[in-house]
Formats: sequence, C-alpha cells, structure tokens
Amino acid sequence: MISREDALYYVEMLGNERIHKTKRYYKLLNDRESFDYKRIINVYLEHKNYLSEREKFVLVSIYGVKEKPMKLREVGAMLELTPERIRELIQKGERRITTILLSKYKIDKKCINNTKIIKDR
Repeated sequence: MISREDALYYVEMLGNERIHKTKRYYKLLNDRESFDYKRIINVYLEHKNYLSEREKFVLVSIYGVKEKPMKLREVGAMLELTPERIRELIQKGERRITTILLSKYKIDKKCINNTKIIKDR
C-alpha cells in the first residue's frame, strides 16, 4: 500500500504537461536502486490495473520496471508506432493514474505545483 505522500510525490514528479517538456522523473530512471525511483514504481504497480494493456506495456518499458528503461523510439519500434504516439500513450496512462490518485487521496490539483516534494526516508 502506498502512502498519500507517495501519491503526491508521483503526481509532482510527472510535472507540468507542457508539450515536449522533459518529465522530472526521467532523471531517476537510470538509478533503479534509489528510494525515489522505487517510490514512483510502487505507485505505478499499485495502479496499473486501471490502464489498457498497451499503456501498461509502454509505461513498463519507459519506467524500466522489468529491465533497463527504454527510449521512445525503441518502444515505438516494438509496437510499430511513432515516438510521438508513444509519448501520447505515456501521457494518457500517467493522466489516468494521476486522476485516480487525486481522487483516492483527496489531493487538491490547484496546490500540486506549489507543494514541496516530500521525501519519506
């Protein structure tokens, strides 16, 4: 079970949905042993059942849940989709999880960008 702080951290790390802006969590993907990486993955794993099979595959591949994180082009080649379509699937899946987290943990969307990222260590 994840905590409210873990949910808030996941939402914060997704950051702003501005087009072509790198998500803050991308830096964590290469440090699979870090507390913060595991925190993001735990939130994903607890909520993956809300996603389509394609969204799950894309997020597992990008997050590096089972093996080294893959690039958009690599995932796109496997699914015969463009990197832009993979980006759209990432956003759709993450948006779906975020919506569930906001509701489940009663997080006010307005204060997301104003909150300090909490680290429970």
